[in-house]
Amino acid sequence: MKESIEKLEDLAALYHEFFIIDEALFQVPKENEKIRKSLTYSGKNTRGIVFIFYQPQPIQAAEQQLLDKLLEHGLHIPPAEVLQCYAGDNAEYTLDELLQHFNPKVAVVWGYNQAEPHTIIQAGNMRVLYIHYVATYIPATETKKQMWKLMQSATGA
Repeated sequence: MKESIEKLEDLAALYHEFFIIDEALFQVPKENEKIRKSLTYSGKNTRGIVFIFYQPQPIQAAEQQLLDKLLEHGLHIPPAEVLQCYAGDNAEYTLDELLQHFNPKVAVVWGYNQAEPHTIIQAGNMRVLYIHYVATYIPATETKKQMWKLMQSATGA
């Protein structure tokens, strides 16, 4: 150890200035790291409410009508004030990453198959409501009422 220090001192004496370079800054990115595109979504997060859709296909016209009715009549919120994100367009991101990025007060996750539908999870200052695919609620009156009550409970409307 002492010899190593003496060799470094001898080396340092040869130069007027001695710099230590942090090699971490010059590392090449790993090949398996994904290059992510920017997130795709519609609406704004002005009310702190985000809808994230884990559905096999994008929202259809009848489903969007149901969502608009829910927001306008059930929660008294203009649809444009709720951010809507289709997970299929943002496949590079996990649900946790989406939630962290948007950081809403309430996240409504539609059709996420890794969580029990009709449950509300408190995650710090955020409430996450897991419910079925949107199409599930179009013909089902009783299930729709349950969802609306949960939504009102989660959002405080």
